[in-house]
Amino acid sequence: MYVTSQNECWKLDSLSVELVPQLQSNQEEADTRTLLHARHVIINGPAVVHCDDTDVLILLLSHSNTLRQCYVKKIKGTKATLMELEHISNGFLTHLSPGISRHDFLQSLIGFHAFIRCDSVSAFAGKGKWKGLQFLFKNGSYVRAMMELGESWRLADETFEVLESFGCSLYGKRIEDVDLLHYELHCSKGDIVEPKKQKALPPCKFSLRLNALRANNHVVSYAAAA
Repeated sequence: MYVTSQNECWKLDSLSVELVPQLQSNQEEADTRTLLHARHVIINGPAVVHCDDTDVLILLLSHSNTLRQCYVKKIKGTKATLMELEHISNGFLTHLSPGISRHDFLQSLIGFHAFIRCDSVSAFAGKGKWKGLQFLFKNGSYVRAMMELGESWRLADETFEVLESFGCSLYGKRIEDVDLLHYELHCSKGDIVEPKKQKALPPCKFSLRLNALRANNHVVSYAAAA
């Protein structure tokens, strides 16, 4: 059994406890640490990741080119399914529009994971990652914007504009200004909006920019993490 404590990882068995230097990491998210542990297992043979979490699957797919002996195990009720990660990745890639390369799409998934939702970035209410992936499959500009997240500590205005358009598309509207989208959806629900329905509205541009900056910083930190 392996146990993490801050940056350290320890291997425990019935007779001993030992530090595992190869698994030391300053990653705070368990999801991203999963990648490190999978790579460690693959050194000696196939790795099986128990994955009922979309976030973990997205991260595994983003590194599928280097996780050649990795299998994903999902459990639904009493039924367990074991699938090779490369097979899942190839299935995803059949949905890509012409002009979007396998390399670019897989590279964009880390930024996509951070922008849609991670530990430090709020989610778009009621808009899961599967819905966001449908737009990523079809739009090369969205893929490039997600790839640009984390390139530096500064988020370019041009990148944010594309991210704003992506955020608007999640709500099924052909609007690229999130403030206008927020206003139109608010008006469509009447003058008095219940608190529960207010949470379903998209963020305003100011909040979305803060989310994008947090996502950008998250990807920079992820890339620099040990």
